[in-house]
Amino acid sequence: MKHKRIYLVRHGETTWALEGRHTGRTDIPLTGNGKQQAASIGKALAPLTFSLALVGPQKRAADTFKIANLSVKSITDPDLAEWDYGDFEGLTSKEIAVKSPGWNIFTNGAPGGETPVHMQERADRVIKTATEIEGDVVIFSSAHILRCITARWLETEIAFGRHLTLQTGSLSILGYEHANRSLLLWNEVM
Repeated sequence: MKHKRIYLVRHGETTWALEGRHTGRTDIPLTGNGKQQAASIGKALAPLTFSLALVGPQKRAADTFKIANLSVKSITDPDLAEWDYGDFEGLTSKEIAVKSPGWNIFTNGAPGGETPVHMQERADRVIKTATEIEGDVVIFSSAHILRCITARWLETEIAFGRHLTLQTGSLSILGYEHANRSLLLWNEVM
């Protein structure tokens, strides 16, 4: 199905996202602005028809989906959990640089957390699930896992994700140009 599209929604703003803290498994609620971002995403997506919504297990992803109020069946997919940052959970990049100069999650993984190989396996499973569904799919999750999914969609290694950034409350679209997997929209904030 070469006309399929996979819509990627990064959850709305949280206090840790504002502070630049690595938020993996910690459940941080949406801010008021994050809730507004989720509602804006919902308005932008409302005219579209989706066969399924895949939602990450963290509350911030689930709440973004709920507030978006889309008329589509949803499944919580544990493979859409954000990267497990292990020992770096809750730290900023600046704090991590003091402990581990030159560290990059996409190439080094997280001490006490997940490796790029783990993330590649999860991203590949999400893509398999999404492509087996007839029709368009919308995914609600967090930045790093969505960046991994995009890297794998584009048939590159997870490390390519370091070149992609996603703002909170953003929309991106994966699809095809002719028979080639393509990035149709990236990091559009509503």
